[in-house]
Amino acid sequence: MEPSNPQDKELIKLFERGKYLYDLTFSPGWDVLLDMMESIVAESEANLFNSTSSDPQVIVAYQKRANAYRAFFHRFQLDVNEAIRVAREVPLAATQNPLPGADEGLDTGPKDVVY
Repeated sequence: MEPSNPQDKELIKLFERGKYLYDLTFSPGWDVLLDMMESIVAESEANLFNSTSSDPQVIVAYQKRANAYRAFFHRFQLDVNEAIRVAREVPLAATQNPLPGADEGLDTGPKDVVY
């Protein structure tokens, strides 16, 4: 049964993403990805600091780009960490809407089955 509450839907979506991201963060490729993203940010900041332009609009454009790259990189890391945190917990929707038959005891076995 799919939850009807939009917050629960988002939480479950985040939970699903986090399950995959958790495993991904242990792969060697994860560090490579972060290094590549960080180098893009550093290059953008270096372009700002090393600019020889006297045009204020050019400097502002470099600054906006560097700030946007830094903000994206920071937000990306926060979102990944949040998804992993949620994946390590049981989603609230899963505890509120148990699957049919989940309340049956483990010793009783399923109904309508001939042994």
